Amino acid sequence: MKLRVLHSGPGLMATIQDLGRPQARRYGVPLSGAMDAHSHAMANLTLGNAPSAATLECTGGKLDAWVETGGRLSLSGAGGALYIDGHPVPSNRAIRVPEGTLLTIQPLPGGNFCYLATEGGWAAALVFDSAATCLPGKFGGYKGRVLQKEDTLTSSFSTVSPFKTSIEPWFLRTDAPEVPSPGTPLIISVLEGPEWNYWTDRQQQAFLEKPVWISKDRSRQAVRIRGLSFLEHGCGDFFSTGVCPGTIQVPLSDDPAILMADAQTTGGFPRIAQVIAVDLPKIAQAKTGQLLRFRLVDIAEASRLLIAYKLKLQRLEIAVNLR
Repeated sequence: MKLRVLHSGPGLMATIQDLGRPQARRYGVPLSGAMDAHSHAMANLTLGNAPSAATLECTGGKLDAWVETGGRLSLSGAGGALYIDGHPVPSNRAIRVPEGTLLTIQPLPGGNFCYLATEGGWAAALVFDSAATCLPGKFGGYKGRVLQKEDTLTSSFSTVSPFKTSIEPWFLRTDAPEVPSPGTPLIISVLEGPEWNYWTDRQQQAFLEKPVWISKDRSRQAVRIRGLSFLEHGCGDFFSTGVCPGTIQVPLSDDPAILMADAQTTGGFPRIAQVIAVDLPKIAQAKTGQLLRFRLVDIAEASRLLIAYKLKLQRLEIAVNLR
């Protein structure tokens, strides 16, 4: 499979991502990887790939690409829809695409990110055992940057190009979280952060009860949250400590931030809470202005939810391989 980028619309950020570099964080290297790891995994599993195979993450705009060598593709994620020669094709399905066709990914209003997988994953040089693009460090993926016009992507797996476009009959149910109606908060489960007790009982209660909303100040590094001005503190001389995706930091003079995939590995602000791993994709796909409400859980529940999710992925992988 080989694609050549014809056009990247205004605002498009298309990068090669996998599940990141957890083993390199001890060296100060950001995790990187897919912002919505669930949709990334679904796109891969649809094709029989391992969930860790490299996909193309698209957000913010339209992508047009020419299929120079055909193969099998799958798109997953609430942020985009796939078109072949102008005709829509369903998400979470394996699509056989011949050479000489136009592939288009159109952004959708229901989310922010979508993931284009190909059989075997997209080929990219590994840095710290990962193909993920680290934009702050300018390494990994495709030359450490977003895709541009005339860039080419090649799959890691050679296949025979199909004669015509076709959709394989089976599909995966993604169990993607429902988008709440306007005015209804999205419930996000959190653990107490290491500095949880820096705040009073009243501030802690307000943090869990008052709806907040996602600011327009957002990136692959962090998503800022409005409506938490009551979390004032006097930790001006706070020493830098370890942080990771999902950490909620509270600066002295700015809105609190939920750290995301490309976040740094240390930070100098108190950490009030930690978004649990299975809820981070909700933050990634939530639109600017979306209301949030935090729900406090303990480490046992967070672990149970993560184990249940990983078991579900394993069962899906087995089912696909036995089809």
